[in-house]
Amino acid sequence: MRFSVANIDVEISSAADIVLGGRYEMSRKAKGNQKLQLHLTRDENVASNRRSANYPGFTAIPQGQTLSLSRYDVRGSFDLSQLSSGVVVGTFSTGPSENSLEALIRIGCGLLLSYQKSFLLHSSVVVSNGEALVFCGVSGIGKSTISRLLDAASSAKKVSDELIVVDVSERPKIVIPPFIGEYFEDVGYSAPIKAIYLLSQGPEDVVTPLTPRNAMTRVLSNALIYAQHPQIASNLLEIGGALMKVPVYGLRFAPTENVKTVLGID
Repeated sequence: MRFSVANIDVEISSAADIVLGGRYEMSRKAKGNQKLQLHLTRDENVASNRRSANYPGFTAIPQGQTLSLSRYDVRGSFDLSQLSSGVVVGTFSTGPSENSLEALIRIGCGLLLSYQKSFLLHSSVVVSNGEALVFCGVSGIGKSTISRLLDAASSAKKVSDELIVVDVSERPKIVIPPFIGEYFEDVGYSAPIKAIYLLSQGPEDVVTPLTPRNAMTRVLSNALIYAQHPQIASNLLEIGGALMKVPVYGLRFAPTENVKTVLGID
């Protein structure tokens, strides 16, 4: 099976049938300049283990040019020896769930994206007048709520409630990947970023500008990035510098449609 995620050519080989959502069919014809190769074996015993307390996170152990990963449904490692050349190779045993496989695709892509000044960000996104408003924060803080409210009560359109690709190689923009989840535009859809908002909830709607350093740290804390790798850590410094071109705000909001007023959306 072969498809593309944000200029990464993903190739999966497995003796067992590979089942992924229909969105991946939309990206099969694309060609990327980086390669993620996954070699899989199916092991029903892997999936029989109970979920750990840090699910959906993995236990990650770096060993030289190898990154070993384990979870109740996945065991194996990524070979990072060709990472700087744009190639990552993973060998894993997985359970039957497509979520197990997609978790590996996300992590593998996350390893490569920093080399093209991009990263995966946990967020919800609405687009207003052709520009993206990106909402970040811890789980349960209201990312889905605010995008749903704005979609229902304003001219803004909800385009994502999942991981997005943030590309800062030129003018910062969001790009929709083929991942499983709530996406409301086609794979590859992109829009320039107008602003990023770090969410909290309160009795009234208040927008507070953040300093560039504080903004960079807080935004990247919501990213899917393996920052322990020295070169990826260096790439992050470049990404952070480019990210400073984007206005970043703290947004304390009451979960009502009135939040559109402080965001300047009709």
